[in-house]
Amino acid sequence: MSQTIEEILSRNRAAHFVGRESEIQILLGFALSDDAAAVHVHGIGGIGKSALLTAFAGRARDAGAVVKELNCREMEPSENGVLMALGDAAGKSVSSVRDVALALAGAGERVVIAFDTFEMFRMVDTWLRNTFLPALAENTRVFFFGREPPVPAWLVAPEWQGMFHSITLGPLDDEAAEEMLQKCGLNDSVINRITRFAHGHPLALRLAAASALERPALDLQKI
Repeated sequence: MSQTIEEILSRNRAAHFVGRESEIQILLGFALSDDAAAVHVHGIGGIGKSALLTAFAGRARDAGAVVKELNCREMEPSENGVLMALGDAAGKSVSSVRDVALALAGAGERVVIAFDTFEMFRMVDTWLRNTFLPALAENTRVFFFGREPPVPAWLVAPEWQGMFHSITLGPLDDEAAEEMLQKCGLNDSVINRITRFAHGHPLALRLAAASALERPALDLQKI
């Protein structure tokens, strides 16, 4: 059977993902246990939030969860936009929060909703916290991935104590950074120079790797 380009891209993306094992295990723990209803992962641009989401979603599916990934850049930033996107993801016609909650509850034994680029959706944060999430069945977990930390209400509201967790995503460690550059096809001398100034920032590592591959004579020590 022939493959789609998206299937090939997904396989390549997974093959080039490195590190983050501890973060994935933490997220899987929240997704598959009863320790949280919502988790907010945040970090600076280019730190690897979307890559982590993709890797986590794959592992959650392998563990038996039904995962619905939503990119907030592709959705209307409104209550209706959230409902329509989740209805489409669930393959159901929906018109209310209750409709979406029922559709998701019946999708599997454990259901994970993951919002990427969540900083685009701050205007519906209050509705998500006060109306949408409380209506979901207890088998559903919601994950937010964005640049901004959660608004304080998630952390201080009495009803969310123990039900909400915030995780700051930091840079890759040296071992993972070196592995990423090795997968790009760079030699050890170039890898050592890049890791010294990139400080584990995934986007910086990839941009430097691209420059080194395109311009082998480039003196990275001058960057």
